[in-house]
This record gives sequence, structure tokens and C-alpha cells, in this order.
Amino acid sequence: MWLFALYDDAAPKKAATLAHTIATALPADKEWAAKVKYVDTLADAEKKAETDGAAALDMLKTVKAPSYVSTQRVLLATAKAQDQAGKLADAYGGLLKAFAPTPGPKLEAALYAYGKRLNKDT
Repeated sequence: MWLFALYDDAAPKKAATLAHTIATALPADKEWAAKVKYVDTLADAEKKAETDGAAALDMLKTVKAPSYVSTQRVLLATAKAQDQAGKLADAYGGLLKAFAPTPGPKLEAALYAYGKRLNKDT
């Protein structure tokens, strides 16, 4: 379980492979089936966010990170989709709200990048 969480943060493709492998080996295990749904939907939304932010945001509404998995990947995907959909201020605001209680280097980098584009770096 913890390996999945680590992979999800550092190597999402490995997390997907792990989830699919275990879900195939244990088809009755609903927890691994949920992980497969999570990694597949999030990966699809991340890809869609590159071209269609609004569609990616709709996809992200259904994504629920497992309880021990960091939500940073979902937050970053949501911010990217919001930016692509023309909602830069929402992207910045969502990251700022998430960063305040649980800072992390990935959120920080994205927060500063969006903030700079909004002239919040002065």
C-alpha cells in the first residue's frame, strides 16, 4: 500500500502498473480496483488538461485519492486544468489554500509560477 503512495507521488506510471498488476491478481479486492480507477482517471485528466481544461476539470471531479496518498498530484492537475480553462486566479487560489496547511516542493513551485503570472511576486 505504501509503495503505491510513494510511486503515485514520484513515478505515477509505476503506481499505475502496480495497481493494475495487483488488481488483476486479486480481482475481488475492491481497494485495488479503486486504485486502478484513481490512477487511470487522473492520468486521463492530466493528459486532457494539456488541451481542454474544462473537460479535464469535469474528469477531476470524480477523482478521489486513497486516504494515505498525497493529494498534491490531484491539486496540481486541477490547477493545470483551471489554467488551461482560463481560470488562472482559481488555479493560484486553490494551490495557495492547499499549500498553507501542507506545504510541499511541488506545490510551492507551481504556486510561485502561477503567482508570478498574476504579478503576485512583487
